Order: sequence, then C-alpha cells, then structure tokens
Amino acid sequence: MLPAVTLRPLIHRQQEVIGIDFYFNKELEISLRKLAGIKWSQTHKLWYMPLSKDSYQQIKLATGILVKLDDQALRNYLQKRKQVVAINSVLPTNAPSVTNSFVATQKKPPVLTPAWQLIPEN
Repeated sequence: MLPAVTLRPLIHRQQEVIGIDFYFNKELEISLRKLAGIKWSQTHKLWYMPLSKDSYQQIKLATGILVKLDDQALRNYLQKRKQVVAINSVLPTNAPSVTNSFVATQKKPPVLTPAWQLIPEN
C-alpha cells in the first residue's frame, strides 16, 4: 500500500502555505527535500511550500508514484477563498468587506475550523 501524503492549507508566519503532512518515509522525505522553496516548520512539525500552482506541481512531480496524494483539504480551502474574493470584489468600494462586517457584529471573534482559515487581510 502506498503511503498517504496530505496537502493542507496552513497559515505559517502570516503567509498562506501548503502543508505537506505524512508519516515518516525516508524515500519520500529525500525526494521532497530536493524541492526549491521547501522548508520545515518546527511549530507544525511538517514540510511546507508557498501556496501557489507552481509549488503544487512541484510536490506532485516529486511524490510521483511514491504516494497517494490527498489534496481535498487544500482544494476546499482554495474554493472557499475564491468565493470570499468574488463576494468582496462585487461590493461597492465604500462598503465594508464581508469578513469585516461579520467580525464587527460579533461579540467574540468567529471560531474558524482548520479547513477554513484566512489571514485577516482576506
């Protein structure tokens, strides 16, 4: 059975990144370490790369047939982010953003699930 690698959205050092989560596999780790721009997060205990199509393609090529790639969490995040951007782009420029108006009406900050976390600017 192929080892599983989960690609998930992550906010690390105030930047959107792709978290590469997997149980230790020496061959896979050697392959991933060769990627340009990959870094280790001691905080999250996983490898990560900038959130971009290029990074995603590099990860797919590096893992190749070595693993079963689970990118559903990343896809869900990108879809929700796209919806938020689309909603905010159709609002008049003097209207508060959907995120800001939601936060302004709440006594407590909203609780965000791991599947949906945006940096405050988004």
